[in-house]
Amino acid sequence: GDTLHVDADRLKYNGRERMARLEGNVRLRDRDMELTTPSLDYDMRARKAVYLNGGRIVSRSEGNTLTSQAGTYYAGIRKFVFSRNVQLQHPERSITSDTMHYVTATGVSEFYGPTTITQGNTMIRTLRGEYNTRTERARFSRRSSVLSNGRLLEGDSLRYDRRTGTGEAWGHVTVTDSSGDMRVLGQVGRYDQKNDRSMITGDAQLVLRMGEDTLFLHADSLFTTPEAVGK
Repeated sequence: GDTLHVDADRLKYNGRERMARLEGNVRLRDRDMELTTPSLDYDMRARKAVYLNGGRIVSRSEGNTLTSQAGTYYAGIRKFVFSRNVQLQHPERSITSDTMHYVTATGVSEFYGPTTITQGNTMIRTLRGEYNTRTERARFSRRSSVLSNGRLLEGDSLRYDRRTGTGEAWGHVTVTDSSGDMRVLGQVGRYDQKNDRSMITGDAQLVLRMGEDTLFLHADSLFTTPEAVGK
C-alpha cells in the first residue's frame, strides 16, 4: 500500500548513489495522491522526492489540489514540505502560504510565514501555526487574526474551531467591529461566531468613537453583543 509509481519521459539513474533524475511529464503517485512536475530528483535511500520547477499535487481522499514552486516529499512518513507561492484549493477552503508542511496521513497543515486561510465567510491570517483540514481546528502561535461576520479578532496566540464557530486569543487581544468605530482590547479574548458575542478580560478597554468624540471605558471584563453594538 506504500508503493510509489513514477512515470517520466526521461530518466537518469546513478546506481552507486541511488539517485534518480526524472524529466518531462513527471508523475509520482501512491494510493492517495498524485504529483505532476516538469522534473524531479528522487533519493532511493532516503525515499525523498524533490522538485524545484513547480508542481501540482492532487489528493483523492481529501479533495485537495495544491500547487507550489518547490517541494519535497518524504515517502516514509507521507509528508510534503512546500515553499514559494504555495496554494491549496478545496471546495470548502483555500490556503495561500509562503511555506507549508502537510502530512497526507493526518490532514494537518503547518504554516511558516505569511498565510491566509479563507473558508466561507471566515478569513484567517497568521505568521505561524497549524490547521487540521479534517477537524477544521486551527492553532496559531504568532500574531494572527480571524475575520468573520464583520468582527475581527486578533491576538499573539489564537485558536479557532470552525465547526463550533468559536475563537480564542491571548496576548494583546483586539476585537474590532466592521465599521471600525468600536474596538475592545485586553489580554484574553473569546468570540462566539454563531451568536456574534465577544468577551475580553485582563485590563480590558473599550474604545468607541461617537461622532467627533471618543469614549474610553476600562473594566476587568467586557462583553459585546449584537444588541450592544446596535445601540
